[in-house]
Order: sequence, then structure tokens, then C-alpha cells
Amino acid sequence: MGKLLALKEWVTLEDAAAHLQRELEETVRPADVLQLALDGALRVSVRFASGGALARLGQTRTAELEFDGVGAPILDLGGEPKAIDGLWDLSLAGEGAIEIERRMQLLLGGPTVESFSPAGLFLTTPNECLWAALVELDIRGVAVDHSIEAEGPRGGKLPLVTVARRYFPLHELPDGAVIVVRPAELTALIRSLTLSAPPAAGAVVVPIRAVPAQRAQEEAVLQKLRDLGFDPLKLPKAPPGKASEAKQAVRHAMGYSADVLDKAWKRLRSDGHIVDAG
Repeated sequence: MGKLLALKEWVTLEDAAAHLQRELEETVRPADVLQLALDGALRVSVRFASGGALARLGQTRTAELEFDGVGAPILDLGGEPKAIDGLWDLSLAGEGAIEIERRMQLLLGGPTVESFSPAGLFLTTPNECLWAALVELDIRGVAVDHSIEAEGPRGGKLPLVTVARRYFPLHELPDGAVIVVRPAELTALIRSLTLSAPPAAGAVVVPIRAVPAQRAQEEAVLQKLRDLGFDPLKLPKAPPGKASEAKQAVRHAMGYSADVLDKAWKRLRSDGHIVDAG
């Protein structure tokens, strides 16, 4: 890829893995790229290679992104859904982490991921100024009212036809959607790994950007614990060899896969945000 990397808006998972392998001088597979996305180390994107999707578009309500009880970002989503296409970033909120886990397991030949989140899938622009909540259209029925006439396409009169529509959150990316990676994400990841080593004397260290995807998961888990009546700082201890009551309740309520929840749980525990009761 070399110099062409800077000219591309996106690269495939295969090309992203090959680039990381060359730069890091260790084996990297497409499944590893997806795992890095699950871990919050880089953000992957969605490109609608064929067709597009329906989505409710909106913005965050506050300057700092907040999440509801099922891990969905709290957004101002107004009006009828619109057709979207092109390139969007995939948020780990809601069904996002599950979708990445599902595709990673397919590449690895692993188990079928049957987890589910009622929140659905969320896409965003790189600066998170615009969000898209993916939806699917459900036609509930068609009614024809012969007592009311409307003008037809050729000037004639036709009975009024009303279509009852409902929209539901989309829980899997459509067939024409491909997961890709922005080159800027690869550059930031490689740079962060380079800066993880102790800096030389007198070297100028540039702060590494925070990972919003991890924060989204952690805030959603903490909020869900509170919603379920658990104090994150006084959690009931887990029985030997089993997950704790609180952890099982959160996973059941949020639909996170075991791997995604385990990693978020470990981060929260290591940061002191969740503590077992003494």
C-alpha cells in the first residue's frame, strides 16, 4: 500500500491487516483488526458498497455524549428516516460491538454470535457531529379510501391510498455494507504503539487521543448496573467459578457478548469504577 495509503479514504480489512503487519513486523490478520476495534484501539467504518440503508439522523443532546439504559447514545432524532450511503464510522454502542464480534467469529470459524441489543446499530461521522440510527421499514398494511379522491399521475382521479409504516432498529448491517478502516485510524494506532515505549530524554511527547468507544461501553455498563439496583462500588461477590449476579444481569439486559462485557468489566474494575462489597 505504501504511499497510496495517504490518498485513500478507506482500505479493506485485508489491506489494513497487511499494513499493520508491515509496520509492526508481526503477524496481523483481518480478524485481529476487528478485535482491535472491539478493544477500542481503533475505530472501523462501514461503507455501503451496494445500495444503502434507512436511518434516523440526529445530533447529541449535550456536549458530552450520554447513553441510556441499554447502551444507546442519547440523540435528538427527528423526522422521517432518510436513505444514507457512502462511508460512516461504526459506533460500538448498542449493537455495534455485537456486529463486530459476529463478523470476527465468522472470520475465525468460531461460534455463532446470538447476542442481541434492543438499541440497534449506530453510525457516526468521524467528528461525531452527525449520528445515524439504522432502521428497517415494516409495512403494517395498505388502506384504500374510495370516499376521498386524489389527483392521479395523468390528471385522473384515484382513491386515496394510505400505507401504514413502522420503523424498527436494525440489528445487523445490510448485505451491501462492508466493514473497512480509515487510514487515519491505522496511523493513530501505530503512533500510539510507538509512543507507548519510554520516551528518550528531551523528546516531545504528543498525548494519544482518548478512545470514545471504550468509554461508551463502560458508561453504559455502569448506568445499567444502577438501573438494575446495583451499587457499582458494592457489587455482590461472584460464586466460585461463576459470573456474579450483577454481571449476569447486565449481560442479559444489554445483550453484549461475553467477550465484550468481560473486557469492559476488567477495565472498570482496574480503574476502580466497580468494586466488590467488602
